[in-house]
Amino acid sequence: MGGLVLNEEFFHMRCCAHILNLVVNDGLRELTDSITSIHNAVRFVRSSPHRQARFKECIDFASISSRNLVFLDVPTRWNSTYIMLEATKKFQLAFDKLEFEDSSYLDYFGLAGPPTVEHWDKARDFVKFLKMFYEATKIFSSFLHVTIHIAFHQLEIISCEIEKGCMENNSNFRTRGLEMRRKYDKYWGNALNTNQFLYFGVILDPQYKFKYVDWSFNDMYKYDHQFANNLSTCVKQNLTKMYNWYVAAYEQQHKQTQSSAEQFGNCSTRGITNPIKLPCHMARRYAFKAHLKEKSYFDQKNELETYLPIGHMSCQFA
Repeated sequence: MGGLVLNEEFFHMRCCAHILNLVVNDGLRELTDSITSIHNAVRFVRSSPHRQARFKECIDFASISSRNLVFLDVPTRWNSTYIMLEATKKFQLAFDKLEFEDSSYLDYFGLAGPPTVEHWDKARDFVKFLKMFYEATKIFSSFLHVTIHIAFHQLEIISCEIEKGCMENNSNFRTRGLEMRRKYDKYWGNALNTNQFLYFGVILDPQYKFKYVDWSFNDMYKYDHQFANNLSTCVKQNLTKMYNWYVAAYEQQHKQTQSSAEQFGNCSTRGITNPIKLPCHMARRYAFKAHLKEKSYFDQKNELETYLPIGHMSCQFA
């Protein structure tokens, strides 16, 4: 067909994993003290074989069963911070025991001191919240298979969970939720600012189609149904626009193919002693069949409108 779909209108696709990184980092700002304290505790344990051996003794004393030890994160990568907190939270009793078994542990922290009960509680609560972001990042970062049809599912899950965070009674959690909500809305809150292919991928999945996206918008923005309806209208208009672009491109390509075929059919037969010719009635029969096939394609009311209404849901979800 030549060129890009809709003349590059949807050519620019922001990196979903990068946007998610920005959203999560806004939430992590409120946890700086807790994360730094736990990070330093892990760094102390991993700084020498002797300290690791002493920490293993504390683990045995606390009757903690785990094949893995603590994992040190990379501060600039929040997903590694999640892995560190997820792996470390189960060793809280072992770290508490280390305060009495190794005097250098307290000296290592100075006036700030080791992680407190409050630090552990905050980290443990937020790890539950971070898990869905971690899973979404793995999906967005996948390169071995197509993910465009499941990306929107992650966006709506994240939106709903952030909304729940904003409604929490815990003021710290609510503050983090509001910060993350603002960042989320900056990139994904408006269909006009979001690449439409994120929605088209779900709509073109026969399990869901347009009704699912429409329902999701109303669920995500349950307190502003007018906004949700505007999003649905915008997405449907753009999908129709893309469909019409493909129809026009097909017509143009079909005409060019037909023209080439006619030219080939009318070429000179000089040099051919007995050119093969179809009887007139057979030639017209084939021409009529080609006409019917072409007409049946273009005379349909609208294939897109026929497809869109309701998907065929199964027990398994993407």
